[in-house]
Amino acid sequence: MQQALENEGNSISFLNFAVPGADTVEVLRIYRRFKDTVQYNAVLYGLYINDLLDFETSYVTLNSVAHPWIMERSRAYDFIVTRIDRLAVRQHRIRWLNDPARFRGSFFIKELNALMLLNSETQQMGAPLYAVVLPMLVDLKQDTFDPLYNGIRSALDQNRIEYIDLIKCLKGIRDKNL
Repeated sequence: MQQALENEGNSISFLNFAVPGADTVEVLRIYRRFKDTVQYNAVLYGLYINDLLDFETSYVTLNSVAHPWIMERSRAYDFIVTRIDRLAVRQHRIRWLNDPARFRGSFFIKELNALMLLNSETQQMGAPLYAVVLPMLVDLKQDTFDPLYNGIRSALDQNRIEYIDLIKCLKGIRDKNL
């Protein structure tokens, strides 16, 4: 990306300090460690829902626990019961994720505070922070996670954290095509 921008006449340097699985507290720690190693005039932070809310990214799509007694039945019976079980578990997980109480939990508060500190510290260095709100790559055709995205946008707005909202950029694309 840096080379492509430079080829277009944009002189810019990147410091990519992304770490898979890092939450906001970890990102703040990494930023503090590397902030003086390169000149920069802005900080982009790819913000996934699970950076602020505690759950695995595959939580919604994980298979439910198989029941051994189902395996002893016919294949058709097993297929139907397994599909119904997966659907029920998936719906339960989506309801749990979309519960507004999650925005009052200790994990969310701790992570939001770290994001607020990151915002403050980047501004003190003369570089604004832009949280790039990234979509979950599940149920892209629906608005399944709108309550979560709305809660995150609201928290960012309330704390005057600038963000680039990419939630709708994949709307209508089939999950499996990604």
